[in-house]
Amino acid sequence: ISPACEGEQHYEYSGRCCTKCEPGKYMSAKCTATSETVCQPCGPNEYMDVWNEEDKCLLHKICDEGRGLIEVNPGNRTFQRQCACTLGYHCNEDCDYCLRNTECAPGFGVQHPVQRDKDTVCAPCRWGYFSAIYSSTDECKSWTNCTALGTAEGVPGTDRADVVCVEPTMSVQPQDGIFHHT
Repeated sequence: ISPACEGEQHYEYSGRCCTKCEPGKYMSAKCTATSETVCQPCGPNEYMDVWNEEDKCLLHKICDEGRGLIEVNPGNRTFQRQCACTLGYHCNEDCDYCLRNTECAPGFGVQHPVQRDKDTVCAPCRWGYFSAIYSSTDECKSWTNCTALGTAEGVPGTDRADVVCVEPTMSVQPQDGIFHHT
């Protein structure tokens, strides 16, 4: 093979150096002693992203909503369609189906940004923040600022519960494990 015939755009056939088909096309006939390579454009719902000697184009992947997928880029004759998962799910390795994201337990929130191609990453709520629910999409929320509301903090917040604001003259006392206004 001559050095000029190597590389992504050429191939050798019957002792001759011929041109491969460009991206967006497939080879319908190899070159001969008297003719060049014959290439045809990819059809609808097909693509070819490299110089090639293939006898057909590749099919675009299907973004199957039944598998939790949505189309994020329709693709074209030279570029594969791209799918992503709906919120709360992430792709398997090839993104042909979605897996439910891990839910963060109360006291933990999702580290953002949520990524459609990776599982949820949970982090403990830091001081001043809480999460009272299981969620695969929610961050920890900040405690309510009672002073800004013109009220007082009756019960302090935790990593799993917001503060309880009360009128400044009220106090909240636990009695038998239940909070009662006095």
